[in-house]
Amino acid sequence: MKRNYLIFIIFLLLFFLIGCRQVRQSQELHISAAASLTKVMEEMAQAFNRRKPEVQIYLNFAGSQILRRQIEQGIDTDLFFSANEVQMKVLQDNELVSGVKKFALNKMMIVVFKDKSLQVNSISDLGQPGLSLALGTSEVPAGRYARQVIERLPETEQKSILNNITTLEYSVRGVLAKVINGEIDAGFVFATDVKEPQKSELKLVNIPKNLNVTAEYYLGQVAGSKNRSMSEQFIEFVLSSEGQNILEYLMGYINTFGVPALLVSHNNEDGLLTDNIFTIKDFKVVKEHKGGKECAKRGSTRHNHRRYHLA
Repeated sequence: MKRNYLIFIIFLLLFFLIGCRQVRQSQELHISAAASLTKVMEEMAQAFNRRKPEVQIYLNFAGSQILRRQIEQGIDTDLFFSANEVQMKVLQDNELVSGVKKFALNKMMIVVFKDKSLQVNSISDLGQPGLSLALGTSEVPAGRYARQVIERLPETEQKSILNNITTLEYSVRGVLAKVINGEIDAGFVFATDVKEPQKSELKLVNIPKNLNVTAEYYLGQVAGSKNRSMSEQFIEFVLSSEGQNILEYLMGYINTFGVPALLVSHNNEDGLLTDNIFTIKDFKVVKEHKGGKECAKRGSTRHNHRRYHLA
């Protein structure tokens, strides 16, 4: 009798320990994201944790091509956020990711070290003799996009710029670091890579619209995910209004609807007038305030977007 009782106690303990382990696993979320997404993914994780405080999110940042190889080698991760479609498609073709979706857009920009004597005011100036230029490798999304931009220039300008490439980096953050440290004169980065504190150290040169390219970011659920339910919830959050607003308003990305989000005045549940940021999918009808057309036309002082009222 005592023996049976002891076996029963041991069985209960094992059941409890296995159950706790499964609960712990279900509360963990491992995300591999492109290096250019470092800040935005940190913001996303914090915002998601406000909804799901019990979830422990682990972030792994590197170049998209490096993360792709890690997933091919079986790294323990649930979600992959890539800075281009190329790396994602390789995994998709090998059935290593599923549910692939585009979640953000970006543009390229030229950064120049301020203290250099060389004058760089346009993309054409990158071809001047003696200038050192940094690009990502051809596998790095930022490097691939930069080459696409250069290929849109006249052939002679292409050659002079390509001849000035001094270093090829394995992530866009490597390019930015080389320019900030003054090791290189200029480099191609994503527009969202340059944060406010860095702007004082750099000269920013915009690329004309007819030469620039639209960088597309993709997400996908890794086949070996141990927490599919939480992964799906995180994907839904990124694609939701709140997630898209973090991308656009806080980080400067372009949302996937191709239109700016709107600062909208409306009555909340308590009947009080409040402001919220919405994307176009949040409402179908927009009308002017009864007070007149000026209210609908007036720009927002906080975000420089038009202010509307929900119908």
